[in-house]
Amino acid sequence: MRKVILALAAVGVVGLSSAPVFAQGPTLTKDAEFPEAFGMLSTVRELPDGRVMVADPLGQMLAILDMDSGDMEVLGREGPGPDEYRQPDAVYALPGDSTLLVDLGNGRLTVMDSQGTFGKTMPIAVSQPGRVGPGSFQMMLPRAVDAQGRIYFTLGAGFGGADSTSIGRYDRATETIDTVARVKPQEVRRSESRGNIQIRQVPMTPRDDWAVGPDGTVALIRSDGYYVQVIHPDGRVSTGPTLDHRLIRPGDAEKLAWLEAGRASGMRISIEAGPGGQRSISMSRGGGGGGAPDIGAYEWPSRMPAFRAGATVVDPHGGIWVGRTTRVGEAAVYDVFDGEGNKISEVTFSPNSTIIGFGAGTAYVVRKDEFGLQWLERYRIS
Repeated sequence: MRKVILALAAVGVVGLSSAPVFAQGPTLTKDAEFPEAFGMLSTVRELPDGRVMVADPLGQMLAILDMDSGDMEVLGREGPGPDEYRQPDAVYALPGDSTLLVDLGNGRLTVMDSQGTFGKTMPIAVSQPGRVGPGSFQMMLPRAVDAQGRIYFTLGAGFGGADSTSIGRYDRATETIDTVARVKPQEVRRSESRGNIQIRQVPMTPRDDWAVGPDGTVALIRSDGYYVQVIHPDGRVSTGPTLDHRLIRPGDAEKLAWLEAGRASGMRISIEAGPGGQRSISMSRGGGGGGAPDIGAYEWPSRMPAFRAGATVVDPHGGIWVGRTTRVGEAAVYDVFDGEGNKISEVTFSPNSTIIGFGAGTAYVVRKDEFGLQWLERYRIS
């Protein structure tokens, strides 16, 4: 039996503890904080009534939160059944007030209505006819969903080794996949022993980042320098200027933070292929433990990337927010770009901050405390 194991380090989701300051443009004012902590939140879905749906894969919980009253309604339960989940990983808005749930442990995507009722499901791993081995299927792990309900993901996610990879777009109405852009992926190291293949990310190597707006605009943050390229819904491409930027030499604190973030929330994908083309796929996030990781066991770059992988978000008005790389303990910085790729603002947060989504005039942020717990906060945008 042949087994493929992918260990994907993830950037830690950390939080905001005070209102950000804009160099120009709108301001954000904190107006709510949920009173209970979470293990990991990477997305938030604001519902029409102002409540929010969240998925916590480490806390093994899917819930609807009332940020004003502090009430929580837990949805479903753990298990493989139709109204169950294993490691609910993310939630995305779909048309008609419905929501797409990424059920990581069960390897499926589930559509839920605005009341949290479970509906139609589809597998995350989609078979590709005529192919065998690890390339015989496509892992469709959503990174974004637009207002038409189209799902955006990295084609061939996790198998690494190429200088570039593609952003795929799955149209749920036609059940077809097309390619929208090419991006530079994370550098990886691949090893094989006794028929088992192991693929691991190389720490802190530059990679492109990307995000998608509600109208299907794709924002590409390029790592060959630092600039934003925008693919508009009509196919037009606009490219902003290359920006002067500080490249930081990583110290022990930054190296340790990178490794600990990967252990706490990194994704592991195990694929077992047996005789006759049978395949078993399991996915999980987190599971790190033990003592402090050994930073001396890794090869580190001389400089950290200009921006954080996975931290880019697009607001409902098309503003592109790029999370910059900073030292541990320094203020977090977001560069804000317009829809043409031009920088229009710089937002400074308290240390260890990440925006995880937007709503109607709102921004949602998680704050990671000294114990590693995450607290969800809401900010009004004016």
